[in-house]
Formats: sequence, structure tokens, C-alpha cells
Amino acid sequence: MHRLQVLQGHLAPSYWGRSPSEVAEYRKALLQCREELREFILEELCAPILVRLAWHDSGTYDACVPAS
Repeated sequence: MHRLQVLQGHLAPSYWGRSPSEVAEYRKALLQCREELREFILEELCAPILVRLAWHDSGTYDACVPAS
């Protein structure tokens, strides 16, 4: 059995102690939020800025450098 299927089967009956209908409602709200964010990014032409932020964020971490 695939690991993701095991996790989905484990989380399906109760997600943070909520009923399946509450989980479905929460998931629907998250998907709607994702779509609204995508629309905003396209309308405001934020993609280049987000790529630059992601680039700078990825360049600030190095596992070989000890924390100061």
C-alpha cells in the first residue's frame, strides 16, 4: 500500500477531532482561498515578485552552516 493512501486512510475519519462534514467544509474553504490567491497573483502581476522572494528565501538556508 502506498504511504499516502495509508495517511489518507488514517486521517479520513477524524481530522483534528472534527467530523467528516467539517473536514470537507474546511477543505472547500482552503481550495477557494487558493483560487482567490491565484487570481490575485494574476491580476496584480505578483508572480515575478513571488519568484524573487522564493529565490532569496531559498538562498538564506545552508545546512552546513552552524546556527549562530
